[in-house]
Amino acid sequence: MRLRYGSKGEVVLKLQEKLREKKFYEGNLDKDFGPRTLMAVLNFQATNFGLEGSDGIVGPNTADALNLTLPSIKLHEPALELISEPTAHIFSELHNPVQ
Repeated sequence: MRLRYGSKGEVVLKLQEKLREKKFYEGNLDKDFGPRTLMAVLNFQATNFGLEGSDGIVGPNTADALNLTLPSIKLHEPALELISEPTAHIFSELHNPVQ
């Protein structure tokens, strides 16, 4: 998961808290990745990674530098099983046609 302008929720609140701890964020802790959070992220990235490493998106590198845990996205396992079984069945029929 990546956080960017427009993101909302508890993880954005944690981001704002981490940025505040490091003296990069002075706005309200409002769970909204708005203009103030974006500027704080860009300033943090420029300080830690240089201007070339500043994109305003909080991915793994920025999260690690902030000691922030980003939630992972998990695939729904049963959905994968539903897709793979019919495919295997069709493949089997193509190679072993019923006569």
